[in-house]
Amino acid sequence: MGLGNVMSNALSGMRVTQSGLDVVSQNISNADSAGYIRRRVDVVEQPLGNLSGYARVNGVQRMLDKVVQRQLWSETSGAGYTSARADMLKGLDSLYGAPDSSSSLGATLSRFTQSLQQLKSDPANYTLRTNVVSNGQDMAARLRTLSDGVQELRTQAESRLSASVTRANDLLSQIQSTNSNILESANLTSAVALRDQRDRLVTELSGLIDIRISEDQTGGINIFTTGGTTLFTGSNPTKLTFEPSSSVGPDQLWNADPTLSGVGSIKAINEFGVSVDLIASNAIRSGEIAALVEIRDKTLVEAQNQLDELAANMASALSDREVAGAAVTAGAATGFDVETAGLLSGNQITLDYTDSATGAKGRFTLVRADSAAAVSTIATSGLSSADNRVVGINFSLGMASVVSQIQTAIGPGFTVSATGSVLRIVDDGAGNTRDVSGLTARPTTTTFASAAPGGSPEMPFFTDRAAPGGIFTGSFEGKPQTRGLSSRIEVNALVVQDRSRLVQYQTGPATPQGDQTRPDMMYQRLTTQVRNYSPQTGVGGTASSYRGTVTDFASRIIETQGNTIEGALRLDEGQQIARKAIESRFSETSGVTIDQEMSNLVELQNAYAANARVISAVRELLDVLLRM
Repeated sequence: MGLGNVMSNALSGMRVTQSGLDVVSQNISNADSAGYIRRRVDVVEQPLGNLSGYARVNGVQRMLDKVVQRQLWSETSGAGYTSARADMLKGLDSLYGAPDSSSSLGATLSRFTQSLQQLKSDPANYTLRTNVVSNGQDMAARLRTLSDGVQELRTQAESRLSASVTRANDLLSQIQSTNSNILESANLTSAVALRDQRDRLVTELSGLIDIRISEDQTGGINIFTTGGTTLFTGSNPTKLTFEPSSSVGPDQLWNADPTLSGVGSIKAINEFGVSVDLIASNAIRSGEIAALVEIRDKTLVEAQNQLDELAANMASALSDREVAGAAVTAGAATGFDVETAGLLSGNQITLDYTDSATGAKGRFTLVRADSAAAVSTIATSGLSSADNRVVGINFSLGMASVVSQIQTAIGPGFTVSATGSVLRIVDDGAGNTRDVSGLTARPTTTTFASAAPGGSPEMPFFTDRAAPGGIFTGSFEGKPQTRGLSSRIEVNALVVQDRSRLVQYQTGPATPQGDQTRPDMMYQRLTTQVRNYSPQTGVGGTASSYRGTVTDFASRIIETQGNTIEGALRLDEGQQIARKAIESRFSETSGVTIDQEMSNLVELQNAYAANARVISAVRELLDVLLRM
């Protein structure tokens, strides 16, 4: 090898070493910079014929572990989801307060039932009557406060969704700009820095939406949700749109049909103008946005359902009469007759039966409706469960139609008939299908006292401020009356005006002021009567309806919410630990270690000095040759 080649090799070595020193200095100066990926110079040998030529810089490489990076994006999405969910549920926890607090839902209901128990022992006592009214008003006010608080949290979720979608659009726009700069950059160092910048933007985006990334041969990337929706094609970002509702209340629910939806939905509009509803298509499954959608449309809606169901059962427990069917036989068939004349829209007839083969018990709840629209609403309301099928029956078509509708709903094994307004349901008498074990009608009492003997103690103690006359019947005309009832419930103004109505349930002859029948009925209905509750509340699971007393149900609401909130907090703690662990691993594999960089610096300095020494030696040899 000639001296020229030696000189060329040494000079190229110095250039490569200088590039290496520049990269090491960048690594050290950015050791604490978020998102900075450790770099190194990619050196290749350039041969000259059959001889070793010189070294040259082929580029600057990022020491990136892409597998760990994908895990980081996944864990960041998970952390965004659990953090947002835990944060929103802390608000719900604050709203409900401590279970042992005097203002808690359970404590407020307990004071109301205790005042009824005290009134039962001394019905003529005006102070005790006043306590019942006052505690009933406190209970209604507590339900209204909780309902308003739940809807305020839904409003906050709606607002945060709007801000998160806006931020996602900003990030996609910045990713597009950075991606274009990477593809157009001729400067190796600038291109590497731009990749770091792009990765930081993608990491932030992953906290909002669960994503997956593909990179093409040119260094450009494509971004998709894990559900498969394209967010970025490498050159054009998808536009996300969200139009928040101006007001959020119990009636404002999300629906895949935009004409029926009461809250905002997230849509993705691609470069060709094609729009996809990301909520309807379940395209977003994690990240902050997914958590906010779940909180707004599921968790808080379920919390509202619980409050509404408690309010509805408190009202109906005190106002609905229990009209038990009279046992009848028709040949070998047995069943019951029940009077339906007093039923109002929303009132129920319950048919209880036993499967003679398995012994399993079941129920049909037949709800009076006065229109086909109400029947349809009941059918799509999600009230049915495995052990209680809820069916709407249109009474406006006459009793013959009612019989036909019920027969179709309950199916073979039963025979349905009617005489006037008296409904009869019997089994088939075969003893090998389903046996009728009970038939009960529950008409709502709309007055306080009967003018004739034999009046019933039920009364409309709680009312719905939005209903005609304030009477709660559970109607499905227009919309389910139960929906949002907890935001409208109040104590009947007539009871507040005249507390004697807490005792007097008939006027001819007049109920004695010391009669305990009505106070005892009210107390027993709330504390001992077992009732069915909608599976939409999530109490006791969604596969079957919860059965228990009103006071039991209130306790289960508190327990269910406590478990939900505690579970969300624990899940977030675990997810944050997982995210920090993968961040630490990512830092170990792709971050800067000062000790390692200092060691590299020493090696490069020694290499630079060695090349400089070679050049000096060649110059000395050339000087000697020139003097000869």
